[in-house]
Amino acid sequence: MTASVAATSSGGEAEAESCREGAFGGRGLLSELLVASGRHDEAAFARFYQLTSPWIYYLLRRRTGSTAHAEDAMRLVYTAIWQRAASFAPPNQSALAWVTAIAYELVGL
Repeated sequence: MTASVAATSSGGEAEAESCREGAFGGRGLLSELLVASGRHDEAAFARFYQLTSPWIYYLLRRRTGSTAHAEDAMRLVYTAIWQRAASFAPPNQSALAWVTAIAYELVGL
């Protein structure tokens, strides 16, 4: 995986709200990007990260209370997403819910 997994530098509630699935075309786009990521499409993963990372960072920052811990957790979460993307099963799953579940599992949100 060479796609950047650098943590988002800011993550307010308004920014996080704008990153929910409905804000960028519904479940279709995120699902398509996640499925493509499961086929090791690095460009799709980079776009998926770009769209979802503000929301996940917001959750992690609230949970950890620390920018440094949230950034470390982001690396763990997005590495796991990259490794597990092939197991994502649309249309039965929401991509954002799937990613959030991984964050919960790894960080105990």
